[in-house]
Amino acid sequence: MSGKSLFIVNRARPSIGQFWGRYNINNRDFSADASTNETRLNTASHVPDFSESEYKEVLQNLKDALHDWELVGDSTYAQVRWPNKVFYLDRFQVISRSINLYVGTCVEFLLADVERIRAALERFPLWRVIIRMPAAKYDPDITIYPDTYLIGDVAEMTNDDYRQQQRQWYEVEKEKYQLQSEHFRALENSKVESMLSFSPCIFRLACINKPTSHRDDGYDATIWIGSQFENELYRFRPCELIFADGEEYYPDGPWFGAIDESRRWRFLPQDIAAAQIGGFNVPQSRIGEEATLICHVSSGPALGRMELRVEMWPK
Repeated sequence: MSGKSLFIVNRARPSIGQFWGRYNINNRDFSADASTNETRLNTASHVPDFSESEYKEVLQNLKDALHDWELVGDSTYAQVRWPNKVFYLDRFQVISRSINLYVGTCVEFLLADVERIRAALERFPLWRVIIRMPAAKYDPDITIYPDTYLIGDVAEMTNDDYRQQQRQWYEVEKEKYQLQSEHFRALENSKVESMLSFSPCIFRLACINKPTSHRDDGYDATIWIGSQFENELYRFRPCELIFADGEEYYPDGPWFGAIDESRRWRFLPQDIAAAQIGGFNVPQSRIGEEATLICHVSSGPALGRMELRVEMWPK
């Protein structure tokens, strides 16, 4: 082994900020899967081979622990559902006994939920779970072990301290996700406004007179444009909106979903989606002007080599 690939026997319980590498995997798994710049932490002297059956059993125990939360298919779908009680499970690395658990909001995630997850791990002493809060970019995540947990780098907060932390998380969440969730509610089951192209299928879903995020740039409207996946080979992605005077705008997203036979939009997790949309934040004064949409192929053998130009508002 070379580089930063280390074998560490340490029974400490680090936060995810203190240690984020491979967790509790043995020499065979580490040698077969790890790159040379990764680190490893083992908390036992004899770690068994990693198995998919063990992994699936841990996942099922976590799902059972959060039975009153809705399990969704990916982290982006969890975020746009803010502030609903939704969560998403994801393996931390290809082979590691760490699991990421994304929650849609901190509002409903209580210390009781932390304890339920900790109890779910008691049968799996080599595992840990990282709770990924929507505001985690600004505040620490929660690291849960079978025998303890850390909020940020602080072990086992009191209820009062945790409620204070929740209030801080919520202010960040509200700033980041309130407008986004309003768009989600406005777009769900909305009917496509116009078809911009039939082959490939490019459509304008809606124009909403508010931006997708709080910012002081004068972009106070959002044009939602989408593309339907015609097959697995080619997926066109709306990526640039150019107005007649040369002003360029780029989308937030993508968000994933599908349009039904009546051309109504519904959100779906990425793994089962048949279409995607992106929100172009523009000044309201530009609505109705002529513009050109640029689309790229985001998968397939023609990756990065094709464009589709359509007129957004032909005169």
